[in-house]
Amino acid sequence: MSCPSCGHENPAGARFCNDCGAHLAAPTITPEPRSYTPRHLAEKILASQSALRGERKLVTVLFADVVRSMELAERVDPEEWHRLLDRLFRILAGGVHRYEGTINQYTGDGIMALFGAPIAHEDHAQRACAAALDLARELGALAEDVRRESGLEFAVRMGLNSGEVVVGRIGDDLRMDYTAQGHVVGLAARMQQLAPPGGITVTEQTARLAEGFFDFLDRGEQNLKGASAPVRVFELRGPGQIRSRLESSRARGFSRFVGREHELGLLERALREAQSGRPAIVLVTADPGAGKSRLCHEFVERTGGAALHYARALSHGRMLPFHVMVALARGLLDVAEGASSPAVRDALRRSFGSDHSDPIVLDFWFDLLGVSDRAPAPSGLDPEARRDRLFRSFLDLIRARARRELTVLWVEDLHWLDPASEAALEMLAEHLLAPESAGSRILLLATTRPEYRPVWSPRVEGLALAPLTPQDSRTLLDDCLGSDPMLAPLRAKIDARARGNPLFVEEMIRSLVERGVVLGERRAYRLAGPIEEITLPETVQAVLASRIDRLPDRDKEVLQAAAVVGRDVPVELLRAVVDLPAPALAASLARLSTAELLGPTESPGEHAFRHPLAQEVAYRTQLLERRRSTHAAIARALLAIHGPAAATHAALLAHHFDEAGERLEAARWHEQAGRRIARSDPADGVRHCRRVTTLLAAVPESRETLMLELTSRIALLEIGRLAGIEARDAQDLFDEARAVAERLHDRAGHAFLLTSYGRLRGLAGDVGQYLACAERAAELADTSDAAFEFEMRSVLAHAQLGVGLL
Repeated sequence: MSCPSCGHENPAGARFCNDCGAHLAAPTITPEPRSYTPRHLAEKILASQSALRGERKLVTVLFADVVRSMELAERVDPEEWHRLLDRLFRILAGGVHRYEGTINQYTGDGIMALFGAPIAHEDHAQRACAAALDLARELGALAEDVRRESGLEFAVRMGLNSGEVVVGRIGDDLRMDYTAQGHVVGLAARMQQLAPPGGITVTEQTARLAEGFFDFLDRGEQNLKGASAPVRVFELRGPGQIRSRLESSRARGFSRFVGREHELGLLERALREAQSGRPAIVLVTADPGAGKSRLCHEFVERTGGAALHYARALSHGRMLPFHVMVALARGLLDVAEGASSPAVRDALRRSFGSDHSDPIVLDFWFDLLGVSDRAPAPSGLDPEARRDRLFRSFLDLIRARARRELTVLWVEDLHWLDPASEAALEMLAEHLLAPESAGSRILLLATTRPEYRPVWSPRVEGLALAPLTPQDSRTLLDDCLGSDPMLAPLRAKIDARARGNPLFVEEMIRSLVERGVVLGERRAYRLAGPIEEITLPETVQAVLASRIDRLPDRDKEVLQAAAVVGRDVPVELLRAVVDLPAPALAASLARLSTAELLGPTESPGEHAFRHPLAQEVAYRTQLLERRRSTHAAIARALLAIHGPAAATHAALLAHHFDEAGERLEAARWHEQAGRRIARSDPADGVRHCRRVTTLLAAVPESRETLMLELTSRIALLEIGRLAGIEARDAQDLFDEARAVAERLHDRAGHAFLLTSYGRLRGLAGDVGQYLACAERAAELADTSDAAFEFEMRSVLAHAQLGVGLL
């Protein structure tokens, strides 16, 4: 052990330095990332090029730390302390990985973990809170063992905070480098320090994102070191009453159900078929937030006497085998999740005991439902055969129920199915589609996102939910905001961004309320602040980022490159940027179209984002360096594609060179764009020309930069002549431009400046100033070529005519 004070090497296990006598900390455990990361999670991270390259991510940070660790370490033998830390880290790693979090670093006697990076999760705050509660329970049991065995008061405290971080590069060894944006990581560490022994403290940001799903105690605002304003602190005490986004919406009060009457009619027709003994399957497909769950809820509310059995695939459930099948089975067996072990065993024996005498299957069900009191006896069956028997018993359970009553099986979020439940549903669907199932009164109602299609989907009735129509969107907005005419501009902005997605509408309004932009209550809000750009709510950003992260790596690369191109994406330009062969790019675009993210437009050879917010999220999750390089590649591809006609795309070139950080090149194209656009859109022309000056302020001065400054100011005067400009502003522009012209010693540029300003003054009624400028311009043209001299003398003649008319 090296002494931290003097560097002297001491024997392993020494408590004090043999050289200087300084206290030596107990040895810490710092496992290699590959040793504690589950294989499936490691493969998921390493398969994602974006994780290896780095991105912006919305995350929840968790810190866990042993209370008074140095004091405890001094009281026990180093080997015993080492064994205790080993048990601690195994519990911490297991709890974090159970919810697909990643451990960023070990801190000697604790960890820092992230939920939502490197793989994005739309429910990162909920996962972190669930993991923290699981850890608190397991660590409490560990503390009891330590107290009994060693007499130590062992406790761990935890802190959580949510926000945006930059995920740096990750090596093949899974070592990660994270740089916090703002105080995200620092506040999480502060929360951990505030937590009581064994407790969990979270920021308001995390509590807001997980509101309803968990029980929080408001501990008020606290002044924290490093925070410019007081931070509201909450204590995480346990799970809440809400389990899904639909339940959260119901708790807040459902918005008006609009625009889905046709789909409701199709579901009701399928139910009538099931009632008549013809089993039916309906697969509802739509983007996140489009209203799949709400549609199904409204439908089941109208089903009357049908028996409903509900299950939802969990977002972190890929490693929870059979979890959807077990949820359905609990409903079919009439045993709640908190039912006692004897009650569950009795229900299983009633269902399988008399006419299903397979003890292997019964033991399997005991184990799955958590009521097994012994290890399963060896059966001699291979796993596939055991699973097949289990699936058949599951099917028998459904058949038995359907013989007694009309049965609706509602399964949500198939895109998160674990493989075992996926196989069970596949077998159920095959059975319902088979001729021998005639007479079974069963309706299987399932929901999924466009990127996931079960193997049986082509054979069943599909309902693809389109965005709400403009009229339905307006009805929804009126129901949420109210019909105050003063809110009309705000409604228009929300409608333009949400594009008919009900969840996006509701989350934007919720965000505006939380920020105090609108005040009041539902259907009666009023404006309380200026209407600026509607910011993207973190909830919506997380949903879309998670969806994008689930794409195959090549498709994600194409989508992100397309996001830099813009809302409308010419395929020829995209191919030049992503550097893929035409067939490979076409295949990727086809998959993105199936996923309803990017699709062909009416214009040949062009694709477009299906939703503007998908483009925004795909763009903003990329690191700035990568965005800049892609913008630069797009600009040069545009030059190559359009050649001599590139000037007609000056505004687009200016945009991409500007975003690429190539200031001089951007200034050149902004100057051209300003002059070209001025006649059709004077305000945009002014914006381009003024951008030239801003860009050149950060570029070393040269004759070219001075010329651009001069010509852009002349263009501003010309635009002012067309669209109007204040006399003071015109005088300032003229003075600035004249100073530049004199430094350039450019007689022609100076002459053009004089004529532009002179004509502007003439229009304002100051013909004397117009004549003076024209005379000076003609003098400057005396020694120039004949054509230029003729042009300046023509201006002079026009000025003289104006004076004569007076």
